[in-house]
Amino acid sequence: MVQYQNGNEVSNSQIETWGENHALGAPYLLDQSRLNTVVTTPATQRVAGADERQIAIYYQIDSVLGFAGIEFPFISYTRPVFLLED
Repeated sequence: MVQYQNGNEVSNSQIETWGENHALGAPYLLDQSRLNTVVTTPATQRVAGADERQIAIYYQIDSVLGFAGIEFPFISYTRPVFLLED
């Protein structure tokens, strides 16, 4: 996040939008209607001098058993991200 390193504060919603835009483009090409990205700020910050954010991405993948009425399964990926301050 070059913007944060340049001193520009970025909000959780801006990070969510950035993540979703990257997921929708190549090489991932995910379907926007089945994608959800959530960014939160943990109450306890683990690293001094850094702003910790928690990024969670949820995606409903294609089901090869859709013809049988079996719902599409969801996958999720969660990861901490640390934005360094000056």
